[in-house]
Amino acid sequence: MDTKNPSLDKVKVRAAVPEDLEIVAKIEKEVFSEPWSLDGFKQALSSSDNVVLTISDETDIYGYL
Repeated sequence: MDTKNPSLDKVKVRAAVPEDLEIVAKIEKEVFSEPWSLDGFKQALSSSDNVVLTISDETDIYGYL
């Protein structure tokens, strides 16, 4: 994960894809004392009842919802 400040005009909110989940889980682990596991995110993404979004530019993911 790159911690540089992204240019706001290049940052987008988009639906997460399976390839994003390792980075999402890494962010989760850095932020929360009881983080979701990678498998938890995979399960959430595979369910039609959930929405997982990422905040990213063309190369880096900065956060998720």
